[in-house]
Amino acid sequence: MKTKYVLAALIVANIALPATAHANRGYQPGNCAIYAEMAAKTIKADDRVTGTAKSEAVDSLTKYSKHLNGVVKAGMADTYAQSAAFGYDKAKVDQMMAEGEKAIRAGFTNGKMDKDRIYADHLLALNNCAKGSQRAGHLGAADVQKLGGRLDNVYKAIR
Repeated sequence: MKTKYVLAALIVANIALPATAHANRGYQPGNCAIYAEMAAKTIKADDRVTGTAKSEAVDSLTKYSKHLNGVVKAGMADTYAQSAAFGYDKAKVDQMMAEGEKAIRAGFTNGKMDKDRIYADHLLALNNCAKGSQRAGHLGAADVQKLGGRLDNVYKAIR
């Protein structure tokens, strides 16, 4: 794999940023996996999105999240080894990743957002994740295009 997972714990450790900022900070498979999972659950709950737009988006985002979790898992041995050079042991890396994940989940919506509604900001962040996945070689162009089309259908339903 070309992508290095140096200090993967720091991928999700910046607790001060809202979730959309995490997903838009540059491609990080761990952040995008969490974000795609949260978006799939939110789209499933959003009554504005119906029919195939809902089912296809939920299916694609769920698969995308699982795929990215596999990418992260495959890189963890390198992450632990590289993190050790900076004085982080496995337990500390795991702790930092858990804290970052918790922050992303908590920040998926802000005080002005309904937790059962998907917003254009979410869709834009997911689109950025998909494009980053393609650049990193984690998704092919056809997969990115398919996911983008499904996100576009969700956008049409919510606007």
